[in-house]
Amino acid sequence: NLSYNNSILLDPKKFNSITENYKKCLVLGIYNADVFYVLNYNQGSDVLNYYKSIYQLSKNIGIEGIMNEGLKQRMDKNLSNKDSLTKIMEDIYIQSDSYLKNNKRLYDFTLIITGAWLEGVYLNCKLSKGAPDNRVKDLSYKHVWEQRFHLGNLINVLKDFSAQNKEIEPILNNLISLHNKINSIPDYKKMDSKLFEDISSEVFKIRELILS
Repeated sequence: NLSYNNSILLDPKKFNSITENYKKCLVLGIYNADVFYVLNYNQGSDVLNYYKSIYQLSKNIGIEGIMNEGLKQRMDKNLSNKDSLTKIMEDIYIQSDSYLKNNKRLYDFTLIITGAWLEGVYLNCKLSKGAPDNRVKDLSYKHVWEQRFHLGNLINVLKDFSAQNKEIEPILNNLISLHNKINSIPDYKKMDSKLFEDISSEVFKIRELILS
């Protein structure tokens, strides 16, 4: 029941300033999370803007064949249909997943997943910050606390790649620090506003590290 707020999302044009390939993959993941937030509020024009950015960024990293003109036409025809747009974006995501795995680009795939995961937690932290009632905050605390499992899995996979890809080490180290903070909380009901602020700050820092 929170109002739509696209000001917290990553600027669809931000990718133009990203030069390193591994960061492009992370940003592609961020855009994937953002577009599903936009879809949830049935904002067709914003969906199209993010689709264009996802297409261009995918082209930059060599997977543009997944998002063809046919998909673009499907989106144009369904800008006011939330369910159809969601199905189209899910199709793109599944095809991207299959393409990257089949072409042994598992490092890129892992980075995209990492970016999407981080943006999901970032949105959760941002949206709950101004939430008007305790129910929303409680749900937010629980969601962040539950993410320790997924973050632990991501860290293990990223560690496997880090020996050959030193570029990821600063982000990986910060993700480990974030995981330690979340993992130290025995139960989400033990989380208070200060703990949540500390975790949020860590999330925001990692996101800025990607975008710098």
